[in-house]
Amino acid sequence: MSTNSKKSVLAMALAHVDLKTEIVVVPEWNDAEITLSEMSGAVRGAYEAYMATAGFYDKETGQAIESKFRQLFRPAVIAFSLADTEGNLREDLVNQLASKSPKALDRLFKVADKLNLLSAGAHEDAAKN
Repeated sequence: MSTNSKKSVLAMALAHVDLKTEIVVVPEWNDAEITLSEMSGAVRGAYEAYMATAGFYDKETGQAIESKFRQLFRPAVIAFSLADTEGNLREDLVNQLASKSPKALDRLFKVADKLNLLSAGAHEDAAKN
């Protein structure tokens, strides 16, 4: 493949919008339409950095701290999957979302997890399809 062909393939790949999005209607929030997105490489890296540094893992053993996961995993996945954060830091959104209705969070998490394949269940579902 010539250098020009490689450049044109790269240019086409970079120009292509490849992140899937999905709008979720949240009845608990007056039927708000929330757009969730597949995380970009940069956002996925920020999510992973947040998970590594925000106290989700015991520093000595490296094991997950179950109480922290139960409290903030879903809000973290949702926060980093929001297509538009209106300039808010996603880390700040985690705690804000954690205070919201569990029904609303479950509704949003299912879609965010499907888009980003972050849980074991999402991987299993994707393998079936």
